[in-house]
Amino acid sequence: MSTYFINRITIDHDLIERNSYLNTIATIKYFDF
Repeated sequence: MSTYFINRITIDHDLIERNSYLNTIATIKYFDF
């Protein structure tokens, strides 16, 4: 489970670096417990 979250963070970070605002919103919603 933790490996899954680490991979998600890495993937999301890469997407944010490349192209941004919407990916940032998606990441925030994804981690909004």
